[in-house]
Amino acid sequence: MFLTFFYMLAQFLMIIHLLNMLIAIMGETFANCKEVGDLVKVRDHLAFVIDNWYLSPLSIPDKEQLVFIVTAFLVKQETDENELLNNLKGKITTIRQEISDEHNVILKRQ
Repeated sequence: MFLTFFYMLAQFLMIIHLLNMLIAIMGETFANCKEVGDLVKVRDHLAFVIDNWYLSPLSIPDKEQLVFIVTAFLVKQETDENELLNNLKGKITTIRQEISDEHNVILKRQ
């Protein structure tokens, strides 16, 4: 009887401990996904633009010479994540505006 009580108590404590470990693992995974979610969205948007680049015949006159499209951003360690995302969004907006301006110049030439 005494051993059965200790066995049941040990089983109960083990189940509680394993459930806590599962919750911790899932919480860490969710936090990691949330942390990089916005950056993945920007990367996927760039991949979409590159995949559909052929739809804009005026963007590059000679597409045969195009080898790489490279973009780089300065990342400082002491910046906040939201600050980094806002900087990325601002730079993307600037790049879009420059491309739109160049597109308008090309249209005016024709």
